Amino acid sequence: MASIRAFLRSLQRLLGLGSPEPEAHPAPGPGTQEPDVDAFRPAPGPTTKAMPQLVALSGEFPTRGDGGTNAYFTLAMVQTFAGLSPAFGAPRAEGQVLQLSNPPSNQALFSVFGTSFGGDAIRTFGIPNLVGRAAIGEPQQVGSFGQGTLGLTWLISTGPSTLAPEPGTLAMFGGNYAPDGWAFCDGSTLAVAQWVPLYEAIGTAFGGSAGLDFMLPDLNGAAPVGAGQGPGRAPVALGQQIAGPIPGLGVNYLISIEGPVPPSSGSGAFPDTGQFLGQIIAYGGAQVPAGWALCDGSLWQVSANEPLFDLIGTIYGGDGKTSFALPDLRGLMVTGLAS
Repeated sequence: MASIRAFLRSLQRLLGLGSPEPEAHPAPGPGTQEPDVDAFRPAPGPTTKAMPQLVALSGEFPTRGDGGTNAYFTLAMVQTFAGLSPAFGAPRAEGQVLQLSNPPSNQALFSVFGTSFGGDAIRTFGIPNLVGRAAIGEPQQVGSFGQGTLGLTWLISTGPSTLAPEPGTLAMFGGNYAPDGWAFCDGSTLAVAQWVPLYEAIGTAFGGSAGLDFMLPDLNGAAPVGAGQGPGRAPVALGQQIAGPIPGLGVNYLISIEGPVPPSSGSGAFPDTGQFLGQIIAYGGAQVPAGWALCDGSLWQVSANEPLFDLIGTIYGGDGKTSFALPDLRGLMVTGLAS
């Protein structure tokens, strides 16, 4: 009977009758499946890559300022990590609800987040939920949900530091202001003479008149997209504005190839200066700073890069014997990966 039914279906297709059978697609391989997302919005499309997004529960407090001093990685920032293991005791950004007074250090985090991400403001407050969502710049509506997006504050490091976060580093922040050493990624025009280190880092990639003024990246309502051309993807230039369901802006995604190996446990505080191995940042400059590499999917030798290989293995490719691959974020937006 099965063979007869198969023959009849084939005959129907030849005669143009009936509906064609659905095309079979292979199941995604290990590590490639996107996380489950809420039913009210579609799953991320092929222009996204899910990676661990870790919330800094404690650390340097983000004081308000004018952006002229050295920048620090602070509490209430969200760090992207190339590994799948825990790091610094920082939770993934999955919308968890925390106790306001347990531990007491949560009060500092609450003073920045408030109830932008949930909670009752009496006993509890929430942290960002980036699972399946790209972070877009919404400093006046932090915590707002869109179709596949979450509103955060995108910042750019403006200070003269030679340590991470170097000028031109972009960071996700859960507050609605720009901490000292940082500026909003809002497309503002700055005078070169007043912001020399930042101009030397990003130039006029996002607009301006060379030698006179330059523009900051504008991520208001948009998410960073890795510059370059990944396999099967359209090329993206640094500073390019990209139309789509989620608007994008071309930046360079970098991975830290130096620095300490992140411990699995801790208070949820990241190093306030300097980088850690496997850290992923969005960067507004064309020249890659020392200690970083482009997230371009390139193959690296295991023998020459054992600490990084031990951290990320073959998550992104390679044979695991002589080679392993860096993440390839060219042409992609980053979303959060569920635990």
